[in-house]
Amino acid sequence: MDIAQALWQLLINPNVAYLLLIIGIWSAITAFIMPGTGLAEAIAVISLTLGVVGLTQLPVDAIGAVMIVLAFVLFILELKIVTHGALTVGGVVSFALGSVFLVRPKDGQPGISLVVIG
Repeated sequence: MDIAQALWQLLINPNVAYLLLIIGIWSAITAFIMPGTGLAEAIAVISLTLGVVGLTQLPVDAIGAVMIVLAFVLFILELKIVTHGALTVGGVVSFALGSVFLVRPKDGQPGISLVVIG
């Protein structure tokens, strides 16, 4: 097995693809809040690209993806609107449920580990 095949096998691991997606989303939020450094933007682009490529090879449930996006929208709204944590609690619940529902395990293929989600 050459390096390209090893990297591809790593990339289509549900846990790795999920972590890349989450790192990319958090980096994009950081770049949105504190623009101008270029580092957060670069990490966001690379991580989101690799995460989406990995997720395209997995059985992804659209409801899980929508719930994760909703969670990050709620996190951003919490920064703009003072709700004393209500939007954060809603975001955490939406994030946890979306993470559990994101990848449907099939025929011996693992889903996202609960430890990784935690």
